[in-house]
Amino acid sequence: MSQIFIYVMSSKHRNAESLGEYSPFVAPLPQLDTTASALLNIAHIAHIAEKILPEAAFEFSHGASQEANYLGGGLLYYTLPYMMRAKICVCLGSGGAFVPRLMRQAQRDLGLAAHTRTILVDGDKGTYGRPNWTDEASFLRQHYSDVEIMLMDTADAAISLAAVGQRIDYLHIDADHSLEGSLADFNRYLPLMNPGALVTFHDTRPNAHPEVTCWQAVDQIKAMGFEVLNLGQVGNGVAIIKIDR
Repeated sequence: MSQIFIYVMSSKHRNAESLGEYSPFVAPLPQLDTTASALLNIAHIAHIAEKILPEAAFEFSHGASQEANYLGGGLLYYTLPYMMRAKICVCLGSGGAFVPRLMRQAQRDLGLAAHTRTILVDGDKGTYGRPNWTDEASFLRQHYSDVEIMLMDTADAAISLAAVGQRIDYLHIDADHSLEGSLADFNRYLPLMNPGALVTFHDTRPNAHPEVTCWQAVDQIKAMGFEVLNLGQVGNGVAIIKIDR
């Protein structure tokens, strides 16, 4: 297996050429086996179209495109659990299961699938973003059967997860698209988050859709003292929230 090194350049060195000599400081982690990774191997880029984008309704809202075989902001949902080695990923709401596929693919590619979980929670209600994967013949059920599905309201799922003491490393919020509903989801799942966990909060670009008001929650979450990076230019916008309490 070939080794991959990460390099750091100081502010004096503006490009690799000016650095002159590389000094690797991170060796591959011995407990991880990434030889099966298909997603980030440029020689197998077709796997993106095969594994992630089929039936990925609403992928455009994440800055992705099925037609162009382009993941767009979807790389965020792969990179975050990958770099965190997240054991428990939870996705609240997903019309085309785009996000939970990427969460689970990261766990698979790390060789940690047997010891990790990706959980998808959706109540299958409302007028915006209804799921297309409830049928057993759907792409998600056929190719990502290891994504655990809780077909229930996010409030009920939070109670169920809390009852068994489940802790979460990475949470994606994309269920109720109202200010009140999305903020309630953030608050009800907050006690389940591990210290150092991350939350991605979708639809943070103001007025991207007339039925969506959850973007207004970003300022309120900031006011609660959380560190928030809002990437409003990515698709319909996504914020990254650090949980350090």
